[in-house]
Amino acid sequence: MSKKNKQLKPDSKAIAGSNTGERKVLRSPDEERTSFKKISIRVFLIVLLSLLAGKKVKEEKVVEEKPKRLTLKEKAKIVSETKAANKALAATPPGAFASIIPAPKLYSLSLISLCKAIADGLTRISAIPEFSTCSPSVSFVSDIYDNLFALVSIATKDLTSSQKIDIKVYAKQLRQNFMLIAYSCAALSLGNIKLFGLTSIATRKKGYVHKKQLGACVFKLSAKSGKGKIKVVIEKMAYAKNYTIFYGVGDYDKATWNTKTGTATQIISDFLVPGVLTNFFVIANGYAGPGITSDPIGIYVPYN
Repeated sequence: MSKKNKQLKPDSKAIAGSNTGERKVLRSPDEERTSFKKISIRVFLIVLLSLLAGKKVKEEKVVEEKPKRLTLKEKAKIVSETKAANKALAATPPGAFASIIPAPKLYSLSLISLCKAIADGLTRISAIPEFSTCSPSVSFVSDIYDNLFALVSIATKDLTSSQKIDIKVYAKQLRQNFMLIAYSCAALSLGNIKLFGLTSIATRKKGYVHKKQLGACVFKLSAKSGKGKIKVVIEKMAYAKNYTIFYGVGDYDKATWNTKTGTATQIISDFLVPGVLTNFFVIANGYAGPGITSDPIGIYVPYN
């Protein structure tokens, strides 16, 4: 038999390959079992690490989804910043005015995000004096928030059927009532976008400058602020930058009467004489200049 046609022994370390002359290495059964074990161990470790990594991510996600209340320190910081911004705002022109339409987009938020947004909004609104008469009140909406927060804080697997229904009810009530409070604050802003912006609630329309002359103011006088003092309370007007109070004895005389410009509530004490009947009228100032002069009102300056 020629060397070319000589058969290879079965226990040889190699066998003939394809016609290209490729040779493949044969391994003994023991070597095959050892190799299989090594591969199995590697696969097992890879799968185990993947499961552990997935579990870790899941656990981290659960931690992130847990609701958190604003701490007293966080609330105090928000209130302080809002009051400071409002104080600075009062010393600057209102800027552009608009018919304010709130758009907080509450229905696109998850329950956790909803609680966070409401807590922030209510804290800011409560820090703004101009919104103290908003309806519904901050305390009313806060009660609904507390009820929802208590249920959202419970793990889903531990919720009863009744509690799951309560969550839906409280979430709906919270969204509806916060929308009402947002619209109330918009109305109390009297078109002042910068003032409404302190709530951090988004709006739908951009502002525009009101260039028409403002109408006559409606105001009241009070002699209960102390000796020689008169309190002037003006009904706020949309698009008014500030208000100028004119006061003096008898008919208006530019040479003898005095003026004071400021907010809608002012206390007049300069140049007032106790026991003397003093007349007042008010003008609202807008971007077009002074508004229409109000009718005058007289009052006696108090002695005590």
